[in-house]
Amino acid sequence: KLLEFSSTRTIGTNTKETFTFEINVRNKKKTAISLLLEDQLPLSTDKDIVVEALELSGGFVEAASGKVSWKLNLKPAESVKIKFSYSVRYPRDKQINL
Repeated sequence: KLLEFSSTRTIGTNTKETFTFEINVRNKKKTAISLLLEDQLPLSTDKDIVVEALELSGGFVEAASGKVSWKLNLKPAESVKIKFSYSVRYPRDKQINL
């Protein structure tokens, strides 16, 4: 989790929390590899809680499940950094667990 890019702000009657993560992937093999990396956005069934993807570094989102996928092809000894960022807006009188 990148703390310098994560924040909590109160805007009117809502609270907006922003979360940013950095995923480091490294190929330690002597051959190239193909990799499918998956993560997930939080989901909400409450219409007052809105989750918005901010930065996915080229990832694809399945809207129904919130699953984010990246297809990576890494050369030998290559490393890739992927930034994954989203915000959650909810009424400030509600408590949520993220």
